[in-house]
Amino acid sequence: MPNLGPALGSGVLVKEPVGWRIAQYNLSVPIPNDLMGEVTNRVAKYTKAKAAQGTTLATTPAPKP
Repeated sequence: MPNLGPALGSGVLVKEPVGWRIAQYNLSVPIPNDLMGEVTNRVAKYTKAKAAQGTTLATTPAPKP
């Protein structure tokens, strides 16, 4: 995994009979306010290109315990 620089990760673990399971995980990477417009435009352009290719950015939900 590449070094993302400053980042904050948080998550929720669930203890089960066989061990620990990650129930949720979030990773945040700070974006300076003055770059936010450029970033959102790039994400929109990327999303539009993926939709045109017939691919989606949706994530697969975790299986039910």
